[in-house]
Amino acid sequence: GKGSFKGVIRDSTIAVYLLKEREYFEGLIPDLSTADLARYGSGIALISSLLAGDLLLQSDFGAGSSTDWRREFTIRGSRIKKATYKNRSDSIVVEADLGMRQDSFPYFQIKQCSITDFSENARVKLKLIEQRCGDVPSAKLAMPNVTDWKRIDRLEFD
Repeated sequence: GKGSFKGVIRDSTIAVYLLKEREYFEGLIPDLSTADLARYGSGIALISSLLAGDLLLQSDFGAGSSTDWRREFTIRGSRIKKATYKNRSDSIVVEADLGMRQDSFPYFQIKQCSITDFSENARVKLKLIEQRCGDVPSAKLAMPNVTDWKRIDRLEFD
């Protein structure tokens, strides 16, 4: 499989930068309409809220509100192991597998999360190697200069 990457989705285009391989893909997302992107945007905003430590979705996270999602938690002993969020008006489900940390905010760590669209039989799964809270250096958010990188015409992930 491929290593770490950075990516940006804007309107109907996607750019993915494969850092280790020094390869990049830029192109249209032909099968996604603006409405589809808005639907997935709500799930992505929810994941961003989780990464910020808002497990109960108490804050307004932009693309939709916390009332749009039905929350379910799987608990073992005294620990939350899984959080499932089902969109009340759509077939999108966001799931987060959790590990607990006692030492610092947010007191839980997301091991992996996924957005599933059951109407399209589509799923995006993210595994998190490391989760840190606090200020993110702007260099981490900057997209690479791809002047001398190899442009590829398709992406394949194992």
